[in-house]
Amino acid sequence: MLGLHNWIQFYLKEKKKEINYYGWKKSTLHEHLITIEYLDENQYRKPMGSVFVGSSPEFDIAIYTVTFLLSARRCTTVKIDGCEIQIICEKLTPTEMSTCYMT
Repeated sequence: MLGLHNWIQFYLKEKKKEINYYGWKKSTLHEHLITIEYLDENQYRKPMGSVFVGSSPEFDIAIYTVTFLLSARRCTTVKIDGCEIQIICEKLTPTEMSTCYMT
């Protein structure tokens, strides 16, 4: 995953000092979702980004790919292990993804 919605990618960018991490808050909706605040490599301070903690890169790629290919809507709700999760998928074109993340 290239974006910062994946905890592994976030960790690797922070380790390389490409981002500056300011802290996190636990989500009240999902136990594996946190919101983070950070300064990115372009010096843009993002006050709230979401990261799904504990998921594998394979899971993230699979869920985002399926959502991108099967849903015509920007926001799709899926149920995983009894927990409803909204997936936001922004498309550049019908065949190109801009960003995809869980909320």
